[in-house]
Amino acid sequence: MPTYGLYLSTLVHEFIGIYVRKLSIFIYFNFKLKKEITKRKEIEKQLSELANKDSLTNIFNRRKIEELCETELLRNKRYKENLSIIFFDVNSFKIINDSLGHHLGDEVLVKISNVIEKNIRSIDSLGRWGGDEFLIILPQTNLSQTKNIISHLEKQLTKIQYSKSINVTCSFGIASCEQNDTLDSLLKKADESMYEEKTRLKIKS
Repeated sequence: MPTYGLYLSTLVHEFIGIYVRKLSIFIYFNFKLKKEITKRKEIEKQLSELANKDSLTNIFNRRKIEELCETELLRNKRYKENLSIIFFDVNSFKIINDSLGHHLGDEVLVKISNVIEKNIRSIDSLGRWGGDEFLIILPQTNLSQTKNIISHLEKQLTKIQYSKSINVTCSFGIASCEQNDTLDSLLKKADESMYEEKTRLKIKS
């Protein structure tokens, strides 16, 4: 009888040992799997950012800001809400680049992007259209509100300090979405508005 009890005790211990080993292996591989999934998600996030962000300014690139604008146009047509955009560029940017160097030109673009991004709402979107041109999408915003936003942004831009003593200004064009507007027609209106502003102030691109 004692021999049977010892055998049973040994069997139980062996069973517990096998169970613990299997459980340890399961926990180990489960941990490795979770770590791999986390790593993969981080890589996917980084790839997404690379695909959607401008490499210099770290705001949306042209492809992404176009996509977001198309989305807002569809939402505007469905819910009949206000939608406006701001198209702007840096005045005399070519002169800054040519006379003071591309390094300072890059600094100007980065600092302007940072200031604009910090002074728009979370529902708004900012993207680099190309070169020194930028686009801001303003959902639920009418033309009058957009003008107030520009006034605020202009004030914030005057506070920027650059590595060289230069005065940098921007020209802003605005457009409010109407019933039959497409992305092209909306951008055209904003672009024309910007150049009307340049002409009025006699500023070179």
